[in-house]
Amino acid sequence: MTTNVPISPDDGWTELTDAPEATFTLTNGGQHCIHTNQPDDSLIGHRFRRKPVHVTTESGESVWIKVSRVCNAVLSILRQQYEFDGIDDYVLLPTIEVLAGDVVEFDFIGIDNSDSVNKYMFDTTVGTRCVLNFPSSGITTSLSLGDVYIDGVISTTHPQDNDSHTCSVVVTANSFINVLAINSTLSIFSKNSIKNFGITRANPTTTHPDLYWPMNDGWDNNPTIRETLVGDGTWDGTAINFNEEQWSYE
Repeated sequence: MTTNVPISPDDGWTELTDAPEATFTLTNGGQHCIHTNQPDDSLIGHRFRRKPVHVTTESGESVWIKVSRVCNAVLSILRQQYEFDGIDDYVLLPTIEVLAGDVVEFDFIGIDNSDSVNKYMFDTTVGTRCVLNFPSSGITTSLSLGDVYIDGVISTTHPQDNDSHTCSVVVTANSFINVLAINSTLSIFSKNSIKNFGITRANPTTTHPDLYWPMNDGWDNNPTIRETLVGDGTWDGTAINFNEEQWSYE
């Protein structure tokens, strides 16, 4: 999400954002200071003329700036995650062959399964299926995968506590992945959040490279979901039926 924030020296310290992560560029340059939580004139002196500044905040903090000339702060708040609505949205990836020994890892929210809906984390519409499903029973199911690790511990169940978790699993048979948050027939939509989706190869090559999708850019770059390790667009995914209101900035 990008906005223009007009700022004048007469404004003194201006609260720019309390987002966890953002970038901004001052259109007219000029002396300014960046500070979180409690602005302090003693820190003035940093100059960034038309260069993007990357900022992060902790909970309860804000980014404040003070400028020496009238300008606009072009502010881009970086999204943190997308919550799939379980109705019609999912991610379509290029068809990725995963090989035995490769590791698939991602972060997710352990949304409770009171809705009795299966939650497919990933699957494929072509070829041998590599599947991870967090069904309403609470018992994790999979195809072409070994033990499932949740937060570094082997688990046959998946959390339903509405908190953030990390999942990693080793591929046991050569197979394919090309969709996230939906099943192979594109008929069962998942209500969940998936981000930082990555594939680490046992033996990376140019045809089977390590891959990583932050999953934080499906609206400003709609419908592109960027892959950032190779980074040349070859492995970019597509956000299908994404909605702006489903993005979280926390």
